[in-house]
Amino acid sequence: MRMIGLSQEKLVHSILMQSVLFVAPSCIIGFAASIPALILIGNLIFDGDAEISQFPSWQAIGQTIVIGLLIPILSSLGPILKTLGNGVDINLRSVKQPAIEIIRTSRVDMTSYITFGAITFTFGLVVYYFMPYAMLSFNLGLMLRIFLALLIGLLVGMSMLALNL
Repeated sequence: MRMIGLSQEKLVHSILMQSVLFVAPSCIIGFAASIPALILIGNLIFDGDAEISQFPSWQAIGQTIVIGLLIPILSSLGPILKTLGNGVDINLRSVKQPAIEIIRTSRVDMTSYITFGAITFTFGLVVYYFMPYAMLSFNLGLMLRIFLALLIGLLVGMSMLALNL
């Protein structure tokens, strides 16, 4: 945009307006979708017995607008600072070539995919079958072993993520 003659002030204004223009329709659509959802959930859960407002409160509307505007404006600060820090000619000097990688399916090692699939299947089975089973049968020993195994799995996963393995 600076290459076509926009000043720094107009460029910042353009980036901020673009981020706000993406937020406005999403807030309007969100409020329009929340009214039927509140009516449906209020009727399903409370069977019409409780007095629940079927419209968002003014506080909810205000919080949505503030958060909805604050997040895009804060997230546009990075591109604004990067754009203002670069000169106009920096985009002309850098040439980015696309990288193309060809993967032959005959040479792909499937053991890592199968191992990951088995681990996630086991995790899902334990969490969604054995954990409720342990809770319903009041088997405290099984429940604590499952909980400990999940915590150890989280620790190992976070360690691998931290070490970029």
